[in-house]
Amino acid sequence: MKFASIPGLGLSLTLAICLMAPSLARAANVPDTKSAVTTLIAIDKAANKIRFYDPVTLALNVSLDSPGKTVHELAIAPDKRTAAIPLYGDGIYGANPDPNNKVLVLDLPTHSLTKVIDLGACRAPHGLAITPQSQLWVLCDQSQVLAQVDLATGRVLATYETPGKGPHVLAVTADSERIFISEKEGPLAVFNTHSHTFEPSIDLGGKPGTGSEGLAISPDQTRLVTVDNDLGKLHVIDLGSRREIAQVPLLSAPPTNPRRSRLMKLAFSPDGRHLVVTGYAGGLAWIIDGQNLHRQVPVPLAKGPQAIAFTPDGLSVLISSHDDGLITRINLKSRRPDMAVDGGGGIEVLAFY
Repeated sequence: MKFASIPGLGLSLTLAICLMAPSLARAANVPDTKSAVTTLIAIDKAANKIRFYDPVTLALNVSLDSPGKTVHELAIAPDKRTAAIPLYGDGIYGANPDPNNKVLVLDLPTHSLTKVIDLGACRAPHGLAITPQSQLWVLCDQSQVLAQVDLATGRVLATYETPGKGPHVLAVTADSERIFISEKEGPLAVFNTHSHTFEPSIDLGGKPGTGSEGLAISPDQTRLVTVDNDLGKLHVIDLGSRREIAQVPLLSAPPTNPRRSRLMKLAFSPDGRHLVVTGYAGGLAWIIDGQNLHRQVPVPLAKGPQAIAFTPDGLSVLISSHDDGLITRINLKSRRPDMAVDGGGGIEVLAFY
């Protein structure tokens, strides 16, 4: 490689500057395109497979068969090298006659299974998260417990009985101090990881036996948003006081049958500009202004909208249609779909890493 001397600096100083350029770029927060290369992982519940897609073309690169029934959710470690996937059983919530009690651990760089964690008496593992402290937190909805697992050893350290029925998904604050739990038939639960106790639950005001469907914490760590499964409203929780501060109806939300799944999912874009909500029963996704939740654009999609993943360039969001085996890309500027590809049997979770 040849270096041209910068006038007035000399060849040796010019060479030093060139060699330092990558470090200077990182310090200035200039994206490093090599390290920014990502992969899209999908949890195909209907086919019981783990799939890896090209992040741009969405072409399928690798497909892994699950060693047991059935893959549902996903947690990715902060270092993006490890993933945890629960084996829920062969059914769905409320109809899972043969619940499993295992969690798969994957090495993401090699797309390989490295460990199967046995949760013992904790049945039907579903929502889960991995903290920077290498703690795996898992909800087991049939056992109605939150399990704390050492990810390195796979040992269950403790289990905590949840205050309500149907603990299904969770969200952990950035400092790992609190875990918020969406319960399908109870109020929003709050677990303190320092005291290892549940704090007062957050009542969403629904009918007895109702609860929430999904939850998301804003990137600035000021708010949590969830959806009740009674009237289908957004509920905004202030994370500092852990009190509800607003309720926002979802525009054009259709009536749904309370005896059927009202599954909904929520996700903020990494920059906080957008909140996306999917409604499985109604066939809609909502593209919502992250700062003004009343500004909503409903987008009709193929049957069973579920998984949400924002593309690395921040321009689009991918949504899976679980019951139609489709992945749809929506342009966040136009709020319209601009691409759709085959999505396997039925994807529950999508994530870039």
